[in-house]
Amino acid sequence: MKSDTVTKGVQQAPHRSLFNALGYTKEELEKVEEIVNEEIRKGLFVVTEVMDMEEAKKTGAMALFDEKYGDKVRVVKMGDFSMELCGGTHVPNTSAITTFKIISESGISANVRRIEALTGEGVFSYYKQSVFCYYKYSLKESHYILSAY
Repeated sequence: MKSDTVTKGVQQAPHRSLFNALGYTKEELEKVEEIVNEEIRKGLFVVTEVMDMEEAKKTGAMALFDEKYGDKVRVVKMGDFSMELCGGTHVPNTSAITTFKIISESGISANVRRIEALTGEGVFSYYKQSVFCYYKYSLKESHYILSAY
């Protein structure tokens, strides 16, 4: 994510993420996907610490989501790659995520984009469905082509 990114609204589910972020180009999204997959492959340990909000700010932890935090916050660090305030559950190691794929992005308001991404089994299911649809379409098209002769 860009260093000035604040996401507006988020939905996290196993193998799926949906969030709204300030505008990204197609090239920037491809770069985000590439970087995330690179960090997943590194197998970074995920360390979680609970601390005072002021202490968290001093560490440089980023508050990526536009939400209110209490006096005590959860700081999640993934190697030297990411350190942020977060309330969700996390994996013990980035390699447990397996893979990351941005499958869609669309405009929802001025300069705000909705980004949908899949991880792990969600990515594998997505590709499996895509391949199935491709073959189904290809077989249907082949039938029409052959029946024309």
